[in-house]
Amino acid sequence: MLDQEGIHNRTDFNLQIKRLAGTMPADPVETLLDVLSPLKGLKRDMGLALNPAKDRNRAIPLSRVANIVLVDSETRYKFRDALATYLNSHGLNSEQTFRTWLLRWSHNEALLQPYFAP
Repeated sequence: MLDQEGIHNRTDFNLQIKRLAGTMPADPVETLLDVLSPLKGLKRDMGLALNPAKDRNRAIPLSRVANIVLVDSETRYKFRDALATYLNSHGLNSEQTFRTWLLRWSHNEALLQPYFAP
C-alpha cells in the first residue's frame, strides 16, 4: 500500500472526506468513496479537454471526488475477494459475507440523501 511507501494518501483522504462532508457525518461519504475507482489518466484528460477553458482552473485545489478517491482502497480489495470467494464456492458463509457488503452500500444510499438535497 502507498502508506507503507511513505505516501500519506490515507491521511489526506480522511481530511478530504471531512471537508466534503462539511457539518454532516463523514462516515457515509467515506463508505461511498471507499468503493469508487479513480478515473484512469486518458478518461480524465479527455474530460478536462472537453470542458470549456473557463471551467478548468489549474489553481483550484484538487478537491473533487475524482481527486480524492484512493487508488489502493482496502475496501475495494476486500469486496473483490469476497466476491471471488462467493463465485468460486457459492457457500453459505461466502454468500452472507457478500450480502453484508451489498447491504452496507444499500443502506448508505439513504444516509447520503441529505448530502445531495438542495
